[in-house]
Amino acid sequence: FHAAKAAKRMVKFLDLLVEYYGPVALERPIQLSDLGKEATEILRAGQTMQILPFRDRSGRRILTVVTDFGLHYNYDSRVKLY
Repeated sequence: FHAAKAAKRMVKFLDLLVEYYGPVALERPIQLSDLGKEATEILRAGQTMQILPFRDRSGRRILTVVTDFGLHYNYDSRVKLY
């Protein structure tokens, strides 16, 4: 475990949260109301990825992709969903 590397990763993540959701993301958990109109449309269309609640035999996480993930939508709107 490298504390300095972990701290840098955490700060990068927090910077990303502030970039996409604003300072409110540091004050409380992100809510559906924080998403923009386009991101909400993506969710309603069901074009998302999902990490399954269980792992494969080797202990790896399983990621499922449903449809085309709304590739015709804005990149920033898709990123907000993760």
